[in-house]
Amino acid sequence: MFPLDIHITKLILLGHIFDVLEEAIIMGSAMSVRNIFSEPFRKRLEAYNNKLLWADASESDSIAYLNAYVVWRHLTGLGRFNRSKMSEDAWARRYMLQIKHLREVAKQEDDIKKRLKFFNIGNVRVKGLWKTTEKPLILKIVLAGAFYPHYFSRSAQNPSAETDAVRTLSGHSPYNSVYLQNMPHPAPLYLDQVKDCLRKNGVSDIMQLYSDDSRKVIVQFHQGDSPKEETVGDTRLHLNIPGEIVMPVYRAVKLRQLNIPIIVNTYSASQVREELRKLSLRSRSSMLTLASTPEYKSPIKLTQQIIEIEITHVETAGHFYGHILPRDDRLINIHQLMNQKNRLRRVTGEVLEDLIYAAPYRDGDDEFMYYRAKVKRKFSTADKQFVTVVFIDYGNNLDLPASELRELDSEEAQQELEKCPPFALHCTLAEVCPSIWSDQVGQWSDAANDFVTRTILNKAWAAEVYSCICGVASIHLFLRDNSKPSDSAPCTLNKVLVQKGFARNKEEDYFSKLNHSKRVEVQQSEQYNVEASADYEDGMVKTFEKDLMSLPTTSGLSRVTLKGPNSPLEMKLYSMTRCSSQKEVKVEWNSVNSVLLDADPTDPHDRLLVAGSVTQSADGRKLTLNHTTVLPNLNGLAALICLIFAPTIELRTDESLSQYTGALCGLGKLSSGLPLYKENDMEIIFDVEFTNEDLLNVNKLRYWLNERFCSDDTEDMPDSHIIKIQNHIREFIISLVKTRSQRNSIRVYPNLQPHMWGKLKLDHVFHPLPEADEADLAKFIYKLHEGVDINPKNGCSEIERFI
Repeated sequence: MFPLDIHITKLILLGHIFDVLEEAIIMGSAMSVRNIFSEPFRKRLEAYNNKLLWADASESDSIAYLNAYVVWRHLTGLGRFNRSKMSEDAWARRYMLQIKHLREVAKQEDDIKKRLKFFNIGNVRVKGLWKTTEKPLILKIVLAGAFYPHYFSRSAQNPSAETDAVRTLSGHSPYNSVYLQNMPHPAPLYLDQVKDCLRKNGVSDIMQLYSDDSRKVIVQFHQGDSPKEETVGDTRLHLNIPGEIVMPVYRAVKLRQLNIPIIVNTYSASQVREELRKLSLRSRSSMLTLASTPEYKSPIKLTQQIIEIEITHVETAGHFYGHILPRDDRLINIHQLMNQKNRLRRVTGEVLEDLIYAAPYRDGDDEFMYYRAKVKRKFSTADKQFVTVVFIDYGNNLDLPASELRELDSEEAQQELEKCPPFALHCTLAEVCPSIWSDQVGQWSDAANDFVTRTILNKAWAAEVYSCICGVASIHLFLRDNSKPSDSAPCTLNKVLVQKGFARNKEEDYFSKLNHSKRVEVQQSEQYNVEASADYEDGMVKTFEKDLMSLPTTSGLSRVTLKGPNSPLEMKLYSMTRCSSQKEVKVEWNSVNSVLLDADPTDPHDRLLVAGSVTQSADGRKLTLNHTTVLPNLNGLAALICLIFAPTIELRTDESLSQYTGALCGLGKLSSGLPLYKENDMEIIFDVEFTNEDLLNVNKLRYWLNERFCSDDTEDMPDSHIIKIQNHIREFIISLVKTRSQRNSIRVYPNLQPHMWGKLKLDHVFHPLPEADEADLAKFIYKLHEGVDINPKNGCSEIERFI
C-alpha cells in the first residue's frame, strides 16, 4: 500500500484520541481508493438519492462512505452473499455501490490497522466513549480537525433573505417550492408537460404548478410523497437532509445541475385556440388562479391570544393535536351518530384516498368505537388490501384492513359527516426546533418525545397562539406548576425543552411571522373590522380576470427548453483562507452536498463546510471541493472549530477591551512580524459571545490532545492513561459545544486590517501557563492560546457601570 495522505493520517490519529478510531480508519480508507459509489449516466439523479440515503441525513460524504462500507461488511460477515455472486451484485446495483472498490477499502483498512499496531495505537475501551446521539457530531468535529484549513463558509447573509425568497416565488414558501423560467405562453396549456417531465425524472409524484402572465412557473411540492427511512441490512437509514426544506426541492435543483433539460413542445396559434376549447376555457374573461391558497376556515380567530386545549395525540415533541375547550357540540353529535345501531354499512364501491369514512378504534381493553377517519394511503399485503387512516378529530394514525371501513347509511348523513371540519387542532411549538446535540437528523429525539408525551397527553393546558397558518397553530404551551406562586413567571413547554437540551431556539418562518404580526396588530387595535378579519382568516382565493386569447403565444417554435429548476435558497460558498477568499467555489457534482440550500435563512450566524481535498482549475480562479462535510448549524460552532484546531491564533478585541470580536488563525508570525505562511491564514469574526472561560476550555482540550502525542512515552503509554485523556477530551468538547447555545449573539465587528499579526499590545496579553517550562511548551503540536484581560464593564457607559 502507498503512504497515506497527510490529512488522512491526521484523521486517523484524531480518531484514536477521540475514540472513533474504527470509523476514522474506514473513512480515511474510502477516501484513499476509487469512488465506492456507482454513477450510471442515465441514473445520475437516482445515484444522488442513494448517496443521500447512505449519508443518513449527516450532510457528509465521508459518513456516507462509512455507512455503506459498514453495512456491506456486516452483510458479508453474516454470509448473506455466500449463496451466489449474483445476489451480491444485485444488492450492489440496487444501492449504487461498486463491490470491487469496497474490497479495496477492506484491504486498505487491514493494512492501516497492521501499521498502527507498531505505534501502540488501537482501541483501548470495551465500551465506547460517546452516546449514539453524540457520535455523528464528534465524527464531524474529527473530520474538521483533520482537514484544517480546508474550511468554507456561506456568503454574507442578507437579513431579508427569506422575504426575498418568498417574493421570488410569487408568495409561495421557499421550503417546498422551486421556479422555472422561459415558459411559453399561454402557460396553462403547458403545465401538464412540465409535471410529466418532473415525474419522469423522479423528482416527485405530487406537485402543484402556478403561473401568471410572466414567463415564470412555480412548482410546489408536498411533504410525504417518498419514504423518509429505509432499512438496509439491519441498519435504519434516513433519506433526509436536516431542516424544513422538502426533499423534492433538492432533487429538482439537482436536475438542473445535471443538465437534464425540461422541454416543452409548443403549439401554433391555431392549436392554442383548439387546446383552449378542449380545456373549456373561454376566449374572454377566463379566470386564472394565481398563487392561491385553499379556502379554509381558521379554527382560531385573529383576536384569540390565549386558548385552552386538551392534548389528544402526540406525534413528536414539537408536533401534536388537541381539542380547543370548551369542545364543539358537533363532535359529540357526530360520535353518537356513527355509533348508533344499524347506521353504518360497508363501503359501496372503491375506497378512495382523502375521503372521510368511519373507522374502528379500540382504546385499551374497551370495546371498539367508530370515529371519523380520512384515508391517507392504500397498500396491499399478500391478498389483502390495507389502508392508513388518520382520525381527523383526534390526530392519530392507524393501519387497518380496508374492509373494516364503514360509511353512513344515507347520502345526506354521509355528507353531514364530511361537511364538519376536523376538530383536532394541529399544533407545533413556536420558536424552537430539535437540538442538534440530541439528534443529528434534525428530528425530535426519542427521549424528548417520551418526555412530552408523559407530560401533556390527555391533559388540558393553556396556550398562547403565536400564529395559525392553514389550520396549523404555532403555540407556546404553558405548563402549570402548583408548587410555584401564582405570580411567578409562566413556564412553557418550549422553554423546558430548551433547558433540558432537547431543543434550541429558532426564529419562525416568514409566513408564521407575517401571521403573528397581523394577530398582534388586530389584538392591539381598538377598532376591529370583523368582516375584513374573516376574509383574511379564510384565505380567500385571489383571482384575476385574464383574456387568455390576448396573451402572447409562443409560435414558430416546436420545442422550448425551460431554465431551472431554481431555488432562491441556494447558497454560495467562499474560502476562509486568505489565498482563496476571492476564488469561485463549487462542490463536486457527485457529492451529497452538491445541492446546498439554506434551511434557515433567518439565521445570520456562520456555517462551516469542510472539504477532504480541494482541486483548482487551470486558470486558478475556481476551486472544486471533494469529500465534503457540513457541520451543524450551531451558533458559534464555525469559530470554535477554528480555535480548537488552528496551529496558533491571535485574538481580536474591540477598542475598549470589553469583548472578543474575532481571531486570526494560522502558523503565526516571524520575529520580524511577517506571517509565517500567509496563504493559509484565516481571519475569523465572532458572531456570538466568546469568553475567557471558553478560551480556558479550548486550551484544556488542546492540552490533552498534546498529552497523547507530544509526551516522551507516547508509544508506551498505558491504556489507563489513554482512557484518562479521552475522558478529559469528552468533558471539554461537550462543555464547549453545549455552551454555544447559551452564548449571546454580539454585534459583528469587521476587521479593518485583516490578516495582520501583532496587533495586540503585550501588556494586555496573559499566558495560559505562565510558570510552564518553555521547553515543554515547545513540544506541543497544538500551542496553547494566549488570552486578553477582558473586562465587560469597559464597554459600558458610566451610568451602566454605576448600576
